[in-house]
Amino acid sequence: MDDRTPGRRPPPRFPLVAVSVVLGLSLLCVWLLWSGAPLPPSLDSALLRAMRDPADPARLLGPSWVVDTVRDLTALGSGVVTTGLAVVLAGALWLQRSRAAALFVLLLMAGAQVLVNALKLLVERARPDVVPHLAETVTHSFPSGHAMLAASVYPTLAVLLASRSRSRALARYFLVVALLVVLLVGVSRVVLGVHYPSDVLGGWALGGAWALAAWRVFQALGRT
Repeated sequence: MDDRTPGRRPPPRFPLVAVSVVLGLSLLCVWLLWSGAPLPPSLDSALLRAMRDPADPARLLGPSWVVDTVRDLTALGSGVVTTGLAVVLAGALWLQRSRAAALFVLLLMAGAQVLVNALKLLVERARPDVVPHLAETVTHSFPSGHAMLAASVYPTLAVLLASRSRSRALARYFLVVALLVVLLVGVSRVVLGVHYPSDVLGGWALGGAWALAAWRVFQALGRT
């Protein structure tokens, strides 16, 4: 279809490779869940220490503004921000008479929040104590809630926006930005010292699997 062709574009399809990767990571997370074996402790801890000053683990490597920047980035995966974005988009879809899509977005967000809280209570993994935390935390460590919510919500919002775009370039732009946000949110949790890398990998995998499953159900119902 030409970029200038009027009308709604068909929703992008997830490549088979991407689906295989997400499912593979999800199986890894299930194994972690039942075996209690995260990444090798030395690797998990080494990645946390790699971003800190060896002489002062409480200080990140780099200029002083890095801490504030990372905290701003990590907020993009918070429950408040992701829920707010979902509600705003759902409202816009509702006003456009895409009521099924609006309900889908809200249910996706609610389901992701319930799932991440249930998994945290089930696994009960303690937060990292390798380096001082640079952000406050009140829940368990696995999976990373920020990473999971970001992986669930941002790609889904991007797909919905892309499916309503008349430009292929704009559709790709939405998807690339969404994946970049997911990456930055996950990395920020490790940089702040509040999650092990395996927590983030688990959050990405489980969030992506939840989004894929919900999207497939949405498509099967003929609501796209």
